[in-house]
This record gives sequence, structure tokens and C-alpha cells, in this order.
Amino acid sequence: MTIDLAFSFIETVNGYEYLTLNDKKYKIEPLIDELEANLDVFKIENKCVSELERFAGSIPTELLPRYVNAMTQTYVGHIGGSIFMLMGPR
Repeated sequence: MTIDLAFSFIETVNGYEYLTLNDKKYKIEPLIDELEANLDVFKIENKCVSELERFAGSIPTELLPRYVNAMTQTYVGHIGGSIFMLMGPR
């Protein structure tokens, strides 16, 4: 509960860049994990991307390759291209 209140305060004052590396990893890594596990599950992708957007300017260096890969796969599509899945069979 206390941790959630602390992060709520950080969000209110827009202070993400002032978090320690461990604080950032605590919030960002589970979101990246969830995004990687749910590529092409659009509802979950949208939730993860929205939450990760707040941290876009302060992703820890060690998480950056996974972050970029997951975001790219979300944009481009994971299985044969998302646009084709949305359009359905011809």
C-alpha cells in the first residue's frame, strides 16, 4: 500500500526521472514482462504501452533492448503482422 502511494505521488508531481534505478526497474520490468507475454493481445498491449509511456524518457539501460523489442513487436505485429490479423481472411 505504501509503495503504491509513493508511486502515485511520483506520478502526480511528474517525477519519474528522479526515481532510483531500482525504483524504475521495480515499476518498468513487470510491465515489459507482461507486454512480452501478451504480444498480439491488443487489450493487454494497450494497457502496458500506456503505462510504459510514462517512463519512456527514463528506461534503465539494462531494460532498453527488451523495451524496444517489445514496443517494436507491438507496433509491427508479432505473428505475421497485426494489420492482417485485424482484417481477417480474404
